[in-house]
Amino acid sequence: MSNIRDADGIYHVVRAFEDEDIAHTEISVDPIRDMEIINEELVLKDLEYVQNRMEDLEKTIKRNNPKEAKEEK
Repeated sequence: MSNIRDADGIYHVVRAFEDEDIAHTEISVDPIRDMEIINEELVLKDLEYVQNRMEDLEKTIKRNNPKEAKEEK
């Protein structure tokens, strides 16, 4: 997930076929479920990023009270 932050775009490709030679992490093939899992992981990662950024901004504002940090917050 860390590489996604620096990407300009994301292609989301899911598997919709059965093949005994290709393992699937969820055991069964279900493209809808797989898309929902990835979307949830992306949302949670975004939330984590925003929470961390807010904490950093609050620390910066307490220290120096810069206008830019206040505006971003």
